[in-house]
Amino acid sequence: MSDELKKTGDALIAKLVKDVKDKMPMIDKIKAISKLAKEIGEDTSDVDQVIDTADSFAKSILSRFDKGKTKE
Repeated sequence: MSDELKKTGDALIAKLVKDVKDKMPMIDKIKAISKLAKEIGEDTSDVDQVIDTADSFAKSILSRFDKGKTKE
């Protein structure tokens, strides 16, 4: 039973890492859109907070669970 739970847990973590990696380009696009909006004088403080939170969360997931990444 323990091996089955470990396999399930490992599969879920691998899926989470894949999902986060797949969403990173979208976060980068939203950052670029926010930067453009700032350049034309729009207030982007709310969006910037959401972007920062999403970016921080994604980076923490990758640093903690991405086994393919080499530690520095």
